[in-house]
Amino acid sequence: MRTDYTPRRKFTMRRPTARRDRAIILTLLDTGLRASELCSLRIGDVDLKSGKVIVRHGVGGRSKGGKGRTVFMGKSTCRVVWRYLADRDDGSDLFTLKSLLGRSSLEMVEHYARIAEVDVEQAHRRASPGDNWRL
Repeated sequence: MRTDYTPRRKFTMRRPTARRDRAIILTLLDTGLRASELCSLRIGDVDLKSGKVIVRHGVGGRSKGGKGRTVFMGKSTCRVVWRYLADRDDGSDLFTLKSLLGRSSLEMVEHYARIAEVDVEQAHRRASPGDNWRL
């Protein structure tokens, strides 16, 4: 039996793209999106408050089979994506983050959409790899 055991140090990425890379990996893992679908997402397609991601249909949305769908991210993934977006130096600003957090004027439309998707969202919350694997 070894007595000289020291606990493993927490690993941190030192690359400049570490937050972006972590956001991409957790989003792909947690939502099941294809890489092409992730690349074609727009800021308005992601609601970090509810974790809802709208995958658009057709050529622009890159959704397979031409059908759009809604997927969900867990709380951990939303937090990582928010940190990445908050630290970006390009066009991200408070108004963009505000829209990502679900603060829009279409509250009733969102309410009705949420009612229809409650079952899918709750199932995802129970099985979210990003939340349950504690990455």
